[in-house]
Amino acid sequence: MNKKFFIRNFLIAILLGPFAYVRAQDSQEIADTLQIGYPETDSIPGTLLKVEKRTSTAAISTVKGSELERIPTMNITNTLYGRLAGLTVTQASGEPGNDRAQLLIRGNGTYGVGGYNNIKIFVDGFEVNANYFDYLSPAEIESISVLKDAAALAPFGMRGSNGIIWVITKRGREGKSRMKVNFKSGIQTAININKPLDAYQYARYYNEAISNDNGMLWSPYYNEDEIEGYRNGQGTNVDWYDQTISQTGTYYSGDVVFDGGDENAKYTVIFDYANKEGLYNATNTDTTSNNRFYRMGLRANLDFKLFSIFDAKVDIGGRLQKQKRPNYQTSDLFEDLSRYPSNIYPVYDNEDLRYFSGTNLFPNNPVASSIGLGWFSSQGRILQGNFSLRENLDFILDGLYAEEAFSFNSYALSTYSKTRNYGRYQDGELTTTDQPSSIVASGYGSAGMEDWKQAKVTIGYKNSFDKSDINAAIGFHSSDYKADGLFGYKYHYLNLNGKFKYDYDNRYILAAAFSYFGNDAYAPKNRWGFYPAVSAAWLISNENFLSGDNISLLKLRASVGKLGGADSDATGALGNFSSNGRYLYQQYYNGSSTGSFYTGNSTPTWQNTLAPLFIPNRDVFAETSLKYNVGLDMDIWNKLEASIDIFLDKRSDILTVDNSIPNYYGNNYYYSNIGKMTNKGLEATAVYKDKIGEFTYALNGMLSYSKNTIDYMAELAPAYPYNAQTGRSFGTPIGLKAEGLYQLNDFNADGSLKANIPQPAFGLVQPGDVRYMDLDDDGFIDQTDFTAIGKSPFPEMVYSFGGNLGFKGLELNVLFQGVHGASFNLLNNWSETVAFVNNGNIHEIAEGAWAYYPEQGIDTRATATYPRLTTRENNNNYQNSSYWIKSADYLRLRNIELAYSFNSQNLLDKLNLSQLSIYVSATNLVTWSSLLKNYNIDPETTSGYPGLKSIVSGITVSF
Repeated sequence: MNKKFFIRNFLIAILLGPFAYVRAQDSQEIADTLQIGYPETDSIPGTLLKVEKRTSTAAISTVKGSELERIPTMNITNTLYGRLAGLTVTQASGEPGNDRAQLLIRGNGTYGVGGYNNIKIFVDGFEVNANYFDYLSPAEIESISVLKDAAALAPFGMRGSNGIIWVITKRGREGKSRMKVNFKSGIQTAININKPLDAYQYARYYNEAISNDNGMLWSPYYNEDEIEGYRNGQGTNVDWYDQTISQTGTYYSGDVVFDGGDENAKYTVIFDYANKEGLYNATNTDTTSNNRFYRMGLRANLDFKLFSIFDAKVDIGGRLQKQKRPNYQTSDLFEDLSRYPSNIYPVYDNEDLRYFSGTNLFPNNPVASSIGLGWFSSQGRILQGNFSLRENLDFILDGLYAEEAFSFNSYALSTYSKTRNYGRYQDGELTTTDQPSSIVASGYGSAGMEDWKQAKVTIGYKNSFDKSDINAAIGFHSSDYKADGLFGYKYHYLNLNGKFKYDYDNRYILAAAFSYFGNDAYAPKNRWGFYPAVSAAWLISNENFLSGDNISLLKLRASVGKLGGADSDATGALGNFSSNGRYLYQQYYNGSSTGSFYTGNSTPTWQNTLAPLFIPNRDVFAETSLKYNVGLDMDIWNKLEASIDIFLDKRSDILTVDNSIPNYYGNNYYYSNIGKMTNKGLEATAVYKDKIGEFTYALNGMLSYSKNTIDYMAELAPAYPYNAQTGRSFGTPIGLKAEGLYQLNDFNADGSLKANIPQPAFGLVQPGDVRYMDLDDDGFIDQTDFTAIGKSPFPEMVYSFGGNLGFKGLELNVLFQGVHGASFNLLNNWSETVAFVNNGNIHEIAEGAWAYYPEQGIDTRATATYPRLTTRENNNNYQNSSYWIKSADYLRLRNIELAYSFNSQNLLDKLNLSQLSIYVSATNLVTWSSLLKNYNIDPETTSGYPGLKSIVSGITVSF
């Protein structure tokens, strides 16, 4: 990156962006200790050590669970926007039960097959899947951390290359029993709805399209009386969105926390419940369903001290979650809402609203699809438990300890549905063969089960000698994962790992970590890998030349290490045969049409046989990640805390398809460890907090920047260097560069292009079509003119800024979050972008279409922002090109919260309470985005079920 860019981003980070979302009353409690593992232990299985934040050599960001409790969302991933440096959060849908956000740590580090950028999630020291993490209640969570560099990730071996989400749940405390209740409820509404135009506008623009298709001779399909009828309500003009989608949905959640104990036994027990109703108008729950998701959970974390040397922990958790929706796919319903014109037919074919309209061309009446097909539900059940025993072995050697732990995690998913059908009528006659039917039960089905068993053993040592502190541990971790079902598969991992930390005089710190990791995905000779890391820190603030009260912390740290690929197989890359991608060194066969042939003479018979699914490679192994990190932490005047990290991640041995193998070899799937990629960037965080009398305030800021480059990907040799994906960022769109629209003077009298204008290879063109650049100057527009036409859909920069104000019991918290350096291809929203496609509708984007009919008062030649309209296929206009690439940058008011805590002791005593707080919280209230402003497209939830904004009120009481 250039110097100017670096300086600008650094200043933004220090002055604006939050690395901790600090409440006013907690501003003096910013964590001095960074706990990785179980609280009050020196190590956990996996040999990560308990370390003080002051002496940590690793790059780790942390947010407290208490800062997430008031945010109105069902999925914990959606609470993390802008709160953890290095974490990119993107929510693609607001649909209840399908609203998980995608999480990336330090951007995209690799491009390999099988979802290589998937991060790993650990809860209380054990790895869990997304189903478990997503629906944790914030009331259960003590903290969530992001582990980013080799110093933090080395003990995870092949599971660590893309970063780790590390969750610690709440544990009991010494003291009398306490009960805390938190309840909130409110409404949710769509951030935006990209409605099509109504029938009046549809008819006007359809006339333009028909005329364009008729040699630019005005030949309207709809006459003026019909068009006027649509405008004044005499003609059919159905707003399918309003008929199907409600303005608001409801949300409510509550949790109850019990905790207490003494020095021998402590406990925390948590009950939680949450419910989210969708945006459908469906109300009759006997025959249909709104889109709904609810969950309920129970967690009990128990700590026991047994005799003088044993500490035992028992953690049990269970969760039930259920999704219910109309018996019609959500994606299909929103596609119909977007595509169906308003004038095709009324919702009902008769006045008593008994029979739904429908035709062969438009068979799926959107209202009927949402209320007339019954309902479908899926139910997930999760049972999880951790058991650990720690032995204090001081009687053998002062500072020696051991710990054994076991975890199980079971997830079962079942389905149930009730179905019916409806007749499609037009003018009182059935138009399709579908017959109306009563609702009937379809019975139960099993969608799969997952079981995960893990065991860990750790031996550690911690002691001090004069000015030296030693903290070390070594452990062994076994992990067995099994998924049942038609395409079930298993994973088995073994991990011998350790970590060592030496601190001299609380100034000079040296640490080392390693993992010797085994993965059953590979042939025996490649199953094991060794992954070491070293790191160091210098506490400059503890040097004599910096003694004093102004600088309480100034620390320089650095780390370097080797990690392994997180998902080193092709599972998920081979469609319905995903389970067969697990062992790429073995040969699998597919009995499909690709392995078929004819037999016989006069009447050949089609015979099925087996065909290789892919070419096995016994030399496949885990990809390699070399991570470098340099960081600086500071705390000035005990008011300003700031950190900056600069990182470099060099990936090699990326598992990818070798495209250099010619097609005539007979199979396109040959996976090899041949890819290379570089990812680099910086993270900066700052928080300034102070107090003036009874007024407290904090200003927070965070910025994360990452830029990746594909160094090698075995792509087919391009005709020209600018055609290549190699050398560009992962996900960079490749296509044609547009240079506006053809005009009338570009054509001869016979309609052909003039001789000096390059000829497109995508069909005949006419005025108003998209014009492209001829990069190779050969006089033709074709694939040899393809080049980079925008940025990756993954943002290069994520930032946030905000703060809080507090006065007596009143508290205001604000968080803004945004992204920069991302592109969006409008053609990804095909039915909303391409007017009249497949007899479809037209949206606001096409109102700027090129048109020239002066006798009708129509002339947009100078102002057109969209190609000419057409009712036919137009391969030229809808090529992947820069014409359709737009900025996906945005800034959101992600969260705003106003709370009041009653501090009157007399009032609390009268109510027999220790705490009473009320609050109002809102998310996603305002979005600043050119994509949203100009095209009515939300930059995150770009199609289908919309993203949501929420407003809730809540109350918290403690007894």
